[in-house]
Amino acid sequence: MSDANQMGDPRLAFCEEARDLLIDLEAALLELENDPRDAETIGRVFRALHTIKGSGAMFGFDEVASFTHNLESAYDLVRSGELAVTPALISLTLCARDHILHLLESSLGHTALNRTPGLAILGAIREFADVRNAVPPPVDLTSSVAALKEFKIRFAPPVDLFLRGSNLLPLFDELRELGDLDIHADISALPPLAELLPDHCYLVWNLRLSASCTPEAIRDVFLFVDDGESLTITAVEDAPEVAPADEAVETPPGENPGTAARPATTSLRVPAAKLDELINIVGELVTIQARLTRFATQSGDIEIAHIAEETERLTSLLRDNTMSLRMLPLEATFARYRRLVRDLAGELGKQIDLSTVGGDTELDKSVIDQIADPLVHLIRNSVDHGIETPEQRRRLGKPACGRLVLSASHSGSQVLIQVSDDGNGIDPVRVRAKAIEKGLVDPRAELSESEIFSLIFRTGFSTAASVSSVSGRGVGMDVVKRNVESLRGSIDVTSTLGQGTVFTLKLPLTLAIIDGLLVRVAAQYFVFPVVQVIECLEVKTDTLLRGREFIEVRGKLVPLVFLHRFFRLGSGPGIRTQILVAQTTSGDFGFVVDAVIGDHKTVIKQLGPLCQQVEAVSGATILGDGSIALILDVDKLAHSALADAARPTAFPYSWTGPPTIAACTPCPDFNL
Repeated sequence: MSDANQMGDPRLAFCEEARDLLIDLEAALLELENDPRDAETIGRVFRALHTIKGSGAMFGFDEVASFTHNLESAYDLVRSGELAVTPALISLTLCARDHILHLLESSLGHTALNRTPGLAILGAIREFADVRNAVPPPVDLTSSVAALKEFKIRFAPPVDLFLRGSNLLPLFDELRELGDLDIHADISALPPLAELLPDHCYLVWNLRLSASCTPEAIRDVFLFVDDGESLTITAVEDAPEVAPADEAVETPPGENPGTAARPATTSLRVPAAKLDELINIVGELVTIQARLTRFATQSGDIEIAHIAEETERLTSLLRDNTMSLRMLPLEATFARYRRLVRDLAGELGKQIDLSTVGGDTELDKSVIDQIADPLVHLIRNSVDHGIETPEQRRRLGKPACGRLVLSASHSGSQVLIQVSDDGNGIDPVRVRAKAIEKGLVDPRAELSESEIFSLIFRTGFSTAASVSSVSGRGVGMDVVKRNVESLRGSIDVTSTLGQGTVFTLKLPLTLAIIDGLLVRVAAQYFVFPVVQVIECLEVKTDTLLRGREFIEVRGKLVPLVFLHRFFRLGSGPGIRTQILVAQTTSGDFGFVVDAVIGDHKTVIKQLGPLCQQVEAVSGATILGDGSIALILDVDKLAHSALADAARPTAFPYSWTGPPTIAACTPCPDFNL
């Protein structure tokens, strides 16, 4: 089924909204576990369950509605003070939440239905209800639930309400569960019988509700049929000017009463596939714009040049605004890991407090989706290997409760995500010994601490003394590194023995368009991610032809990578050559090229199946003249150069000392 059809299917729209409600329900339950008497959070849990139940019944998810009704009844007892919130109830509700999600997925055919867990959960819920009298004093709910009040509700649904598959009768039944309900249908907008369309909604409902609830609870009932403009809820004492429920509201002939003087809708749900398609179209437009700019430059026509400049400006605005549509804050992603930490800590007998920093940092949705599993691996690693048990922490003079922090921040055109803990840290001596034991390193090799820590990302590496249900098989950290690098990102680890470990992920803001630096080597064009370029230098080629593999830049030796040699292009550079000094995960490297063309807004095209295994190339782009430029993975390029340097044949020339910065001049074609 296409995304367009999916968004038009009311059942699928309900499932999307229900998933969001289940995410919020999980977050509320974890908050309630820390403060079991928080009346506002109790109300939040109840409203989520109530909305899923009522709307599920309205859209034909009878099994979801029936199962959720039992859970809702239990939390109704919690609201009234008859049932206490305990860790056991929270755990049971979390399991029930998972089963509701399973029912949703199975109803859509995504998974086979298994009712057994649900039956066990229902039995446990009934046991909780049976012992509800043996509880602590009632919870004070006065801060979240109002006393008995009169509400006037005006619901003017859109004309296509019935075409969406909506049924209003279950909504009115839900309102009756909240209190006494009086319903009046306004039929003033009904057309003559000959003009009436049976699948159109012409009615407006004026309702009067007497209930001990908040306006938010009423609004939740209409969640899946209210488009942000259809519903008006007013407490009687707050709005004497509102017409009584039994009075018809005059509207112009032929106009639906619900459409008059409505506020504009402030948000719209759009399928991710449509955004991806829009990004692709904008990418093609950027390519065409580059061709137009090139043509304008070559033609010398002032009018064409002016049009090209305006087109470039508008294209840049369109590109930036389109990219921003896919940018999402990381807060929701971070919140999903609270449940993971809670469950793992309970399984391992540990006490762990998870805190988040920088949740408002935005990242492309496509990147967020692909870092979910790597973050799970890192969190599991910190919980299992990093943070100690309460007894161990007390012996070490640490607080019994360990601390795990998820943080995010912007760094230029990249986002840094850190997973840090205050656990026992990584022992470099033990890691090195294990690597030697597994034959991963030569016992005589001298490794820096960072090089030793990087060994934990090798396939099959693990220092765990035994295999547990959480980790210890040496599977995971290599997958983390591979997945992060597939996003053109990198991962770094720092650790202090006895104090903790920090994993840092460096990720691009987006996978679709990057700021690049276009260069030429022989007749081939390449693109460097501009975020990694430090500076550009021009040197005399004869200072490099004697086999020198380093250059001294500002007192620091920088290894060189000759792209002619690496990609086997031509015989070598001309009289003068240019060097891009770039920052990589292996340190600073200088990349020798023939010419630096300049800045280039790079639309990334994925390589075909035959080229996906090419080292050091992460994609391609189309230039303004229709030719292809390869996008370089600078980190892999540097890593491959280091691997080549380790071979005896890597340096066929005698060493005569590096050229210095005095022999170099800033590149005239590029200035960062």
